[in-house]
Amino acid sequence: IQQGIINKLNIAVNLIAIPLILFIPYRMKILSISGYFGSITMGALIVLFGNLIHFILLALFFILSALLNIILKKYAQRSSKKSHRNILQVICNGGVALFLCIHDYFSPNPINIYLYAASVAAAMSDTWATEFGKLSKLKPISITSFQHIEHGLSGGITIIGIIGSIIGSCIIGLATWLFIESEIILIFGIITTGFFSSIIDSLIGDKFQGKYETKTGEVIEYFKSDTNLISGYKIIDNNFVNFVATISGPFLMYIFIYYMD
Repeated sequence: IQQGIINKLNIAVNLIAIPLILFIPYRMKILSISGYFGSITMGALIVLFGNLIHFILLALFFILSALLNIILKKYAQRSSKKSHRNILQVICNGGVALFLCIHDYFSPNPINIYLYAASVAAAMSDTWATEFGKLSKLKPISITSFQHIEHGLSGGITIIGIIGSIIGSCIIGLATWLFIESEIILIFGIITTGFFSSIIDSLIGDKFQGKYETKTGEVIEYFKSDTNLISGYKIIDNNFVNFVATISGPFLMYIFIYYMD
């Protein structure tokens, strides 16, 4: 009975702490008002249906990525994309992980936590590739054509961006290893699938994400009334691509575990 009371108190404390902690990135304009309440809802569901490792991994992604954006901003070679995350961006980056957490609550399976970690690693790897890529003095190259493209366009890769992608995935893998007694091969799987999911993100972003040309000849990735679609599809935007990347992580991790056995 005493342990049950302690658990309920821990849940209550965490539920109170979540909006207080997230208020900091909201005040720093990293989260929009919808992103703030969306993150609170996501955090509350993780606390109610998951355990400490679920909460820590997703918190690491959102908090460290926000801090990285702030730290690297003054060193960036180009201006940052809008980091004022709204609820759709929050869902597209963490929604798959949340689903896997709830799924594990109703259908417990030892592999579920690794699928969850792979989804978070994919989001982290992709986000950190973008943030580190802003430091590159050289133009990125298209991941499919290997031609130089403008900074900020999806599908472009840089050496420093790849390094950032690997670091991001490694952080999630290391955190998983610290909190779960696991075989090193599984941690390697999380890191690898997270990184390759960011590669998938770049491939889809390059070939299928909608790109538009303005009257001045500038290429952008969002529709405006005076723009023309020059490549990709209107229905595929950056949020969709991020969502596919976070699905790719657990999918690749499942294949990895299957063939490992």
